[in-house]
Amino acid sequence: MEWLCVKQIEMSLWRLIIIATTTLLTLVSGTFETMSQNDFRYLSYHDLLTTASRFYDQNVTTYSRFHFDESKSLMFVGARDRIYRFSLQLDLMQTVSWEVPIGAIKFCVAKGQTENDCRNYIMSLHTFNNKLFVCGNFAFSPSCSWRKTDTLELIKEEKGLIAFNPRSNITTLVTDDGKMFIGSTIDFSGSDSVIARTDLSMDSSKTLRTKQFNNLELFNPHFVGSFENGEFVYFVFREESIEMSSFGEKAIYSRIGRVCKSDSGGFHIYKHNWSSFLKARLNCSLNGCETQFYFNEVQDITFMPDDNELYATFSTPDNSIQGSAICVFNMSAIEKAFDGPVKFQISPNSPIWEEKIIENRDQFECKFKSSSNILDASKYQLMSRSVIPNTHEPLYIEKLEKFVHIAVTKVATKLHENVKIIFAANSDGFIKKISILPRTKQSCLIEVLEPEYVGIKVETMKFIKSTESLYVGTKESIMKIPSQHCSRHLSKVSCINSMDPYCGWNDLTLTCGMAPNHNSLTDYWYQNATTCPILSSPVDGAWSSWSPFFKCIKSDPNGSYSETDLGNIDSCLCRTRTCDNPAPKYGGKLCEGHSIMVTNCTEHGGWSDWSPYGPCSQTCGVAIKVRRRTCSNPSPKHNGRTCIGSNQQEIYCTDLPPCPSNNINMQIDGGWSEFSEWSACSVACGGGFRIRERKCNNPIPQNGGLECIGCNIEYEECNKQMCNEVKKLTSWTQWLVSNNSESGHYFEKRYRYMCKAPISDPANLKISLYKEETRACSVGDPKCRRINTTCEATVCDPPKDCSEYQEEARKCNEIIQSEKLNVTKAGLEFHWIGIIIVSFGLFCIILTFFSTKYFVEKKIHRLRSIQGSPHYLSSYPNQYSSLPTKDYSENNKPKRQPSFSGTSTTGRLKVTNGTLNKSNNNLLNQNTPKILKYQNDTEMSTLKRNSALNNMRLKQIEDDKDKY
Repeated sequence: MEWLCVKQIEMSLWRLIIIATTTLLTLVSGTFETMSQNDFRYLSYHDLLTTASRFYDQNVTTYSRFHFDESKSLMFVGARDRIYRFSLQLDLMQTVSWEVPIGAIKFCVAKGQTENDCRNYIMSLHTFNNKLFVCGNFAFSPSCSWRKTDTLELIKEEKGLIAFNPRSNITTLVTDDGKMFIGSTIDFSGSDSVIARTDLSMDSSKTLRTKQFNNLELFNPHFVGSFENGEFVYFVFREESIEMSSFGEKAIYSRIGRVCKSDSGGFHIYKHNWSSFLKARLNCSLNGCETQFYFNEVQDITFMPDDNELYATFSTPDNSIQGSAICVFNMSAIEKAFDGPVKFQISPNSPIWEEKIIENRDQFECKFKSSSNILDASKYQLMSRSVIPNTHEPLYIEKLEKFVHIAVTKVATKLHENVKIIFAANSDGFIKKISILPRTKQSCLIEVLEPEYVGIKVETMKFIKSTESLYVGTKESIMKIPSQHCSRHLSKVSCINSMDPYCGWNDLTLTCGMAPNHNSLTDYWYQNATTCPILSSPVDGAWSSWSPFFKCIKSDPNGSYSETDLGNIDSCLCRTRTCDNPAPKYGGKLCEGHSIMVTNCTEHGGWSDWSPYGPCSQTCGVAIKVRRRTCSNPSPKHNGRTCIGSNQQEIYCTDLPPCPSNNINMQIDGGWSEFSEWSACSVACGGGFRIRERKCNNPIPQNGGLECIGCNIEYEECNKQMCNEVKKLTSWTQWLVSNNSESGHYFEKRYRYMCKAPISDPANLKISLYKEETRACSVGDPKCRRINTTCEATVCDPPKDCSEYQEEARKCNEIIQSEKLNVTKAGLEFHWIGIIIVSFGLFCIILTFFSTKYFVEKKIHRLRSIQGSPHYLSSYPNQYSSLPTKDYSENNKPKRQPSFSGTSTTGRLKVTNGTLNKSNNNLLNQNTPKILKYQNDTEMSTLKRNSALNNMRLKQIEDDKDKY
């Protein structure tokens, strides 16, 4: 019974809590303080400093990333705003600062982040081609840089595919050919989780990733580690279970994902997505009677490539009783899970997951030969089978603790060639050293280490075989801790009883230490590490006898209800036992099994599903059919109620024919025959209909029987496709006069139209002008000339000096022209004559405007050039003014008449409008007065000022001056 097993496990854990509480009073202060006094396995922070190396910088925190280059004995460390280079002995060789500008920090804080998070936390460290590739979150704006490995000098910076949040769980891996694989969130909000690949050997390369926001591939994952093996790269993470979410439940499962190193992506919209991605569940659980208790949340991993084994730490959820387990998985078990069937949902909203065996697995086995099965990569991601650990039970289980980091190594002992040593760090900052006995696979706690003060969390941890040391990074410091502390044991008994696979007694030096020259078979080095450490005659716990059965309920199996209450509610029979016969002491084993047994619980009856309806009670006439159910799901037990309701249902059979009768006059109702075949469609296209018929002759109504109910004809649409468009031309219209001219010439036109429609329905008819012809006619000339007959001839040159309606001849191409026309007349059409007249008028207007403008401007210029003499006309309105005239000496008289002398035919001066004029008046002089050449040559006359006569025309004045 599932409930029983879960309750038994739950009660067992509660019993373990009570036992642990009696021995460990408080986790913070009393736990390891008591252990330090009574247990030699505990090493405090101060004890470790005697053999360990430590580095710290008071201005730096969070030493969270390690990268080791064992070939060069180098260690690179990433902290907050710092990058370090150490030797493997933890000697500082180089440090560089990589800080975020103040402006970027303020901008990050303005976006809602804390000032502590808005710094540059190093998230990834790798070496490639003798260069160090470093990535940091850079105040939620990820950045990467290439640096020299020997000086940490910056080579170049670039944008990085890395987590924004320093608290994000991230894993990165770089292969020998420069391919970088990453599992992380890559957006500001932390909602875009990816498993991606980029190429560090190229400046710009194609990035391959899981599908964005696809819960079937990744469902809010937390990555804990990655490793490569053969053609594949593996990622270990925990995520929300997509299987359980389809039932409306939220659960966390541990997964291992796999991609091909050579995956080149899918096609079309999936060209940037994996085509080989698969994932399977990692199963680390305790076996119960009918169910399993899972440690669902993987926290950290270590892969041992020499042994093809994956070690991982698991824990219970944070909202439950804390517990941790360590499980080991062989690569053969992992490959078996990936080679098995997949499971998938029938539909996105269906809670049912089906199992399927993929026949063609080429893309999942890194054999990218064809694209026919690439779509399977987007349909199948989840393997149906879980990865089963090597052992039936977890290697190590710890209550009330949460293991967050793990490191594994192996050592040769006197009796075994290969003994695994596990270092597991819990969330409180303590590290447990555990050995696995090769034969029994029993785990033994060898030591408990305190690398920092109580409460300081371990950020990262890794074991390096070349130095036989454990490197630990915390918020405060970096520590290099030796794998063994044998020298603490001063006696042979204490050395042997420690059961530390590293330690043995040296009979030559009388000290406890490692095997001389790393040779565990040395004769004078004694060791017997075949059991767990001996802690003052440990006592294993044993169960007491079972108590008598008593009534209990499911929510309180301890029986705190009264007999009256138990009589009114559902109850069970329970019995208990305690682990006190004897109780475990000095590290003795706890009792195995459950402390409570629950049985005979009240179960109320429940109906099974309805069976199918049985056959009708008869084959004609009125009959019934029956279906049944039983009270067996479950059957009522232990005073449980029986099922309520009927156990069978009856309905009439409605499709039976009437029963035959010997009575001739019996009334028979009509019945329909089968429908005939469909008739031909009424139209070939455009949507028609077809019919089929049936007759009321099965049977024919007789003796007053009812006619058949329903229609005897059934209609169906057919040939809905569009018809081809039909086009037809009309005949030519009559010649119609298009314009009329007083010159006696006019044009006539005629038209031809096209009718077209996709179907014969007149409502859909469309009419458009197909062709137009024009001819030129003259009044009194019955013969009109067509001017746009197509003859495929070359165009004539434009008419020369065309001012009226003229004609010009040209020859048509006789090969193309069907009619034998030798000459056709060409002339200006009426609309061209109008255009020419308008154009000429505009030209004249423009010419007049610019000419007038030119003369006016010149006149104004001449007026401005006349000197301002007092002898010239003033601006006052005086009709009479004196003008200078020319005086000549007696010896210098001109041979011509004076300026203002002259006689007419009447013998006197010619006076017009009271103004003196030149003697030589003519049409060209326009009655203008003669102006003297020089100012000092003057003679006076009186002129009448009259603005209307334009007495001083500037151009004539200049001309007269030039004469002198």
